Amino acid sequence: LESILFWAEIEEIGDSAFKDCTALVEISVPFETTDIGDHAFEGCTELSSLVMWDDPDIGEYTFAGCTSLKEVNIGYDTKNVDAHAFDGCTSLATATIWNDNTVIGKDAFTNCPNLEGRPIQEQD
Repeated sequence: LESILFWAEIEEIGDSAFKDCTALVEISVPFETTDIGDHAFEGCTELSSLVMWDDPDIGEYTFAGCTSLKEVNIGYDTKNVDAHAFDGCTSLATATIWNDNTVIGKDAFTNCPNLEGRPIQEQD
């Protein structure tokens, strides 16, 4: 499995849905998706392209260990980026969060040595 492009409306991507899909390179999260579950894409080490067409909340460890991910854009209506969501994304250089009111969980961007600055203040 190298690419996931959803064509139907999907409200939620469940916990651990694609965990450890190490060949996965591309994900396109469709409109109407309001939640990406805990660990949903954890360990997808080849993931380099992430497009979120809407503003889903991002669960704990959702993209943890996605070591090829270089950039993420978190939309204006995303309310939460939970703890450790991007933990260990060692190639992540840019994280753009469009709303200062988005709650960033504890250690959401920990172990991201290439991340330039901190997106916004983290919340416990």
